[in-house]
Amino acid sequence: MHTQFYLIKPLSNLHVGSGDVSVGVIDNLIQRDVLTEFPTIHSSSLKGSIREFCKYSKLDDSEIKKIFGSDSEATKKEKGAFRFFDASLLAIPVRTDKVPYLMATSVELLQEFVSKMEQFGIKGFDLKEMQEFIKMLGKVQQTKKSIVFHQSLEGATIEELDFKAGYDNKVDVSSVKKMIGGNDHIVILSDENMRLICDNNHLPVIARNHLENGTSANLWYEQVLPRYSLLYFPVVGNDVNTFKNFDEILESSPVSIGANASIGYGYCKISKLEYNETK
Repeated sequence: MHTQFYLIKPLSNLHVGSGDVSVGVIDNLIQRDVLTEFPTIHSSSLKGSIREFCKYSKLDDSEIKKIFGSDSEATKKEKGAFRFFDASLLAIPVRTDKVPYLMATSVELLQEFVSKMEQFGIKGFDLKEMQEFIKMLGKVQQTKKSIVFHQSLEGATIEELDFKAGYDNKVDVSSVKKMIGGNDHIVILSDENMRLICDNNHLPVIARNHLENGTSANLWYEQVLPRYSLLYFPVVGNDVNTFKNFDEILESSPVSIGANASIGYGYCKISKLEYNETK
């Protein structure tokens, strides 16, 4: 068996609806992990979106069936060669007064990432460095304050939290930078504050309206995961060679995930997470 991890970076606001009935101000909520309550994309939604995308690629019907299994209308059901898992949140952009935004993550989210890599037998991607990085961030949990890693960002006010970030020049952030964007615009939040900025009171909400003859017929409010957020998901397959065409197609153009593609929602860059499997 071969496992490959992928990163999802929404290029536009992403709404993958939970389908739950909301009695609050927000009509349409996004999907959340049933245990952690962090935003997620359930594997069924993810697999369905990628399958639909692949229908318009160079893959023929037999290759799509091999990867994803038979479609819902088939009389005889056959399993696909790939097993898709939920996409988990890794980082989310937060506005600041120093730069337009910082990529925010937390010890809990990083630990979850490392744990999943280990569970699937992935030995690469500087996991030892990541573990050391997480270990050195214990003071974030103790002070419940945010930490940045570039001196020019010291004192940055995190808009949703309304307090200033501290600066730390002693922790090597190279392993995290590889995933989150390749620059120093990273902020580590306490787990408590990470949950705060991801709750229903802080994620962006967009008003939607349906017009009939120029008159408002239905106004509703929809929750979104902001563009440039970062999620990851593993795929397990029988043969590493099966992934070659799949990877090439996924990275060829943005994949539409979730609802409202016709108005530009949910266009995502999906890329293979590169790591040295011999480490």
